[in-house]
Amino acid sequence: MGTSTTTRPAAARARGGCLSDELCAEHKELARQLELFDAVAEKTEAASTTVLRREVDRAYVLLSERLLPHARAEHELRTRLASRDHRHIREAEDRREVERLTARLAERRAALARIGDAATRREIRHLLYEIHALTRLHFADELLSHRDDEGR
Repeated sequence: MGTSTTTRPAAARARGGCLSDELCAEHKELARQLELFDAVAEKTEAASTTVLRREVDRAYVLLSERLLPHARAEHELRTRLASRDHRHIREAEDRREVERLTARLAERRAALARIGDAATRREIRHLLYEIHALTRLHFADELLSHRDDEGR
């Protein structure tokens, strides 16, 4: 994250509740990519193992290299802002759950490369649907909180 972002609460409200310009831009970009999880989950039964592995890899990269780092950066910034005011920010349960599901997806991804059986495919589909639901819920909550901030 760059150091040029403004993190004052008033500035966040002016950006629709975003904590920084960089996080806000990332948030909007990532929100448009969430359907990938659902799309890949839909392919788990019919796609060849090669195609499915490629698609699961895309979903895993989005999670591990984009969504989770974004969530961690957002949490760190919230924690820094809260500590300035001597407040405590609790760890986001949805982020921890997505981290757990991502680790499980990594295991199933490796199993797909080795085995590629129907049970592995079903588990991957289930994991992707769970990840999709949790991430969509998080982004919807953020959108609602941003709208609430704009209404103030």
